[in-house]
Order: sequence, then C-alpha cells, then structure tokens
Amino acid sequence: MDSLSKANGTFAIQVLKMLCQDRPSQNVFFSPLSISSALAMVLLGAKGNTKDQMARVSFPINKKEGLVSTPLPPPSVSVLSGRGAFQ
Repeated sequence: MDSLSKANGTFAIQVLKMLCQDRPSQNVFFSPLSISSALAMVLLGAKGNTKDQMARVSFPINKKEGLVSTPLPPPSVSVLSGRGAFQ
C-alpha cells in the first residue's frame, strides 16, 4: 500500500505542476485520485501497444501484480440466528 500512496502522491504533484505552469499565481482545483482512477481504468481496458505505452509512461506498475492487488485475505463471514451460527 505504501508504494500505491507514494505513486498517487507523485502523480498528484506532477499534475499540479503541469496545471500551474501557465498561470502560477492562480488557484487550481482538481482531483488527482479521480484522474488516476480514470487513467487506471483506461489502462485496464487497453491492449497491445497502447497498454504497453500507457504503462511505461503513466504508471510505474509491477508487471506481476498489475494495478490491483489484494493485500488482505478474503473476510470470513458468519451469520448468527436464533438457532445457531451459519458460515
């Protein structure tokens, strides 16, 4: 998770610098998480050369894990009722 936080922070700073380049004295409002989420969805749908170029330029991703990894095991769920516990 630390690498994801660091990557999102780096991306946010890069986008902020780009947006402030032309008019550094004006306020800027943007959502870096929304932008990175949208680009991640586009990357997940891309194939071939487009996917390779996007991954190389936009996202420093681990090729084995991809963009999404599950750091926690699936939860175990128990449902309690008046007659006992069901799993």
